[in-house]
Amino acid sequence: MHGPELDDALARALAEAARESPGIALAPPLFEAHLRALLGGDQPLAALAALRTGELYLACACAHGDAHALAAFDERFLSRVAEYVAHIDRSADFADEVRQALRSKLLLPRGASPPLVAEYRGRGALGGWVRVAAVRTALDIVRQRKPVASPDVADALPAPGRDPELDAVRALCRDEFASALRGALAALDPGRRSALRLHYLDGLTLEETAAACGVSRATVARWLASGREDLLDGTMKALRERLRITEGELASVLRYARSELDLSLRRFL
Repeated sequence: MHGPELDDALARALAEAARESPGIALAPPLFEAHLRALLGGDQPLAALAALRTGELYLACACAHGDAHALAAFDERFLSRVAEYVAHIDRSADFADEVRQALRSKLLLPRGASPPLVAEYRGRGALGGWVRVAAVRTALDIVRQRKPVASPDVADALPAPGRDPELDAVRALCRDEFASALRGALAALDPGRRSALRLHYLDGLTLEETAAACGVSRATVARWLASGREDLLDGTMKALRERLRITEGELASVLRYARSELDLSLRRFL
């Protein structure tokens, strides 16, 4: 992955990133090595052009403990934690708790491993990456405060009496429904699976999900819509193959699965 053209491009990227953050003192060889590690494939120049090198520079400097970089990261991103997690808990105390946990999680070394911020790869906005980490940290805090039962397909199906047809096959479908849904999730491509997780599990909006995935809002909307339909199709196909139930019974399961898919996704993602 060497060559004069790539070397020149890396030098320009480094100089531009350093100009964007004049107070940060990151040794050029460290940042160059970091960039080269991200340029796998046969087209390193195109890969380099697609990277957000300014934000990578900040993240890399944070990973190496630069005080100015850490202060800039705190000002630009950690100061917005309350905004990131407001849909979970709007209290100032909760935001402070998440901020402290996130600061430790992202910026402190992990034993012999570098801080987690070193794993930012520069393909999407750093702010979106931090937002996702903040939401997941907030959800972890909520779960630790109030333990929840493990996902059970019985909870994802209606209580007896809501649908007589479904009640008749409810026990039969108990384990198979969970297995079929998990199999359908695993079969999705990584992009759509990640979008579903961010939107339904982490609670990000379409715009936030798009920023975290590094794609447009329209692309995320297509991923979510096609992902939902593929999940339903895959789940129903698996149930049809595994269980000897009538089309009417299967239609009852499908009717409920479609109406409650959002809840099911939160349980099984």
